[in-house]
Amino acid sequence: MDSYKTKPKLIEENRGRLFRVLFRNDQIPVEGFLWNIDPVSGTLFLLKDSSSSSSITSSHPEEAEHRVYSIMSDAVRSFEKDDSVQPLSSEALLEWDQLLS
Repeated sequence: MDSYKTKPKLIEENRGRLFRVLFRNDQIPVEGFLWNIDPVSGTLFLLKDSSSSSSITSSHPEEAEHRVYSIMSDAVRSFEKDDSVQPLSSEALLEWDQLLS
């Protein structure tokens, strides 16, 4: 888990790819497209929008069309990339960058 915190190139190469996060306390898993990882704290920022296909359905009926998950590294049991899902396009990432910056 600690290895991703210190490799900015790895973070940049995986931006827009789908990742699945399992929590240490066995809460419902979260998946989303990687937006960023804080290289110091390891906090994950995952994007989820209505157009993304997901194998994990939300248990939150109030979930908005667009969502950003901010997940602290000490809560994470595993962080795995899912290459079977098409990554976000560079245009979609640029839109998120503009929205979140």
